[in-house]
Amino acid sequence: MCTELRFSRDTSKHILLLPGMLAPVWTLFPLIHYLRQNQNEYGVTAIPLGLSISSFDQILKIASKKVTNLLANSRQEKIILFGHSHGGRIAAELVQLLKVASPNTEFIVITAGSPLVKRPDSLPWYLGILFKISNAYRTWPDVTQPDLSVVSRYFGYYSNQDKIVLPESAKSGYSGKLIELHGISHHGLISSKVMGPLLLKEIQAN
Repeated sequence: MCTELRFSRDTSKHILLLPGMLAPVWTLFPLIHYLRQNQNEYGVTAIPLGLSISSFDQILKIASKKVTNLLANSRQEKIILFGHSHGGRIAAELVQLLKVASPNTEFIVITAGSPLVKRPDSLPWYLGILFKISNAYRTWPDVTQPDLSVVSRYFGYYSNQDKIVLPESAKSGYSGKLIELHGISHHGLISSKVMGPLLLKEIQAN
């Protein structure tokens, strides 16, 4: 079921945050609070993806419907899509659909610890078991990389402690930047102390 969402405030620029697989949206609340407290140019809204193990296409459909409904009721000049882990993969595919629905909006995609280039075979054991027995694993897009040519900028952050490893051939194939962060865990990538300043830096660069 797709519940109605509203932009966090009346502005033509927004950051939309997508959580990881099976992650409740409240895991993003500290980051959301940080962004709202430290800047006022962008509204900040979280997009819940649900807590059930669904196929990739089902989750993408849910996210697309929610964000498309948001865009239909508000003219947006710029949107930054930020996704953590599984949410980053959704964000990278979602932007292809949003660009068609809102061709005059500028899109920026930022991912953190997201398996964009292959099926995540090296997830932590507890997520790996859930992932492999679910439709999510069987329907995960098995492609080299998403087409990010429709976005003005792409940044992919990942941890040197992350279980998801990006091969060197993929690092050179993006029309953006892949940035390794040292001494940070996979879940630490959404820490307000880590990702908050990085997202603020991107906001201030525009």
